[in-house]
Amino acid sequence: MIHRFSLMIAEWLARLMPETPNLDDTTDCYFFHSARVKRASTEHLQTWQQSSSQWRYDYEIQYRTLDHTFRGPLEPYLRDKVVLDFGCGMGGAAAAWAERYQISRIHGFEAEHVLAQAASLFTNKKGLRADFLAAEGEALPYQDRAFDAIISLDVFEHVRND
Repeated sequence: MIHRFSLMIAEWLARLMPETPNLDDTTDCYFFHSARVKRASTEHLQTWQQSSSQWRYDYEIQYRTLDHTFRGPLEPYLRDKVVLDFGCGMGGAAAAWAERYQISRIHGFEAEHVLAQAASLFTNKKGLRADFLAAEGEALPYQDRAFDAIISLDVFEHVRND
C-alpha cells in the first residue's frame, strides 16, 4: 500500500515538472547545452554566463540558503577559511558565500567547462579570491586537507551515479 501511494505521489509530481528544460532560461544549466549556445559568439556566451551567475548570486543573497539549511549563521565557521564548492555551477552561490561569510578563498569545481568558466568570470569581475575548474567529482585534482570546509548544494540531483 505504501509503495503504491509513493508511486501515485511520484506520478503527480512528474506532471508538475516540464518534460523538457526551457532552453530560453539562462538561469537553467540545461540552457548551456542548447544549439543556440553552441552557435553563439564568445560575447553572447559570456553575457549569458554572467546573467546566470548573477541570478544565483542574487538568490543566495536574498534567501541565505546555507543559513536556512543549517538553521543558523555559518559565518563563525567559514570566516577566513578556505572553502570548496563541490559542484559550483555558475559560481553565483560561491560568490555570495565568499562575501557573506568572509571566506578567505573559495575554490569550486564543476563537471561542465562552460559552467566552471562562468564561475571564474563572475568571481573575477567581483574581485573575489577564487579558483574554479572543470573536473569530475570522482577524480578531483586537490590535495588531501586542502580545504577547511566543503559545501555541496543542489548537486546530487545532477549526479549520474550517486
